[in-house]
Amino acid sequence: REATGLELVATREELDATGQELETTKQELEATHQEFRTTKEQLEATGQELVATKEEREATGLELVATREELDATGQELETTKQELEATRQEVRTTKEQLEATGQELVATKEEREATGLELVATRE
Repeated sequence: REATGLELVATREELDATGQELETTKQELEATHQEFRTTKEQLEATGQELVATKEEREATGLELVATREELDATGQELETTKQELEATRQEVRTTKEQLEATGQELVATKEEREATGLELVATRE
């Protein structure tokens, strides 16, 4: 009986030690599980940040495309304005040449009138 009693005491102590080990393991497992949940939340937050960053980059890309299109349109407007300006300059040159020709014609007409006037004076005399 004493030996059985001692064996029972030893078994009881082993069971207590095993229970304590189980409790420690349970606490470690809970801590690991909490770390897992924290890591999962961090990964989800990082994923959301990556999605937001991707959306921002896409929006920036669209803005750049729109800006490029605006610049292209402005360039085309400038080219059109440049062509219109050159056409206007050509018209001014043509008008200037016409005015010079008209001025020369007026001078010639004036000289003819003066000559005619002198002829009339001479004829009268």
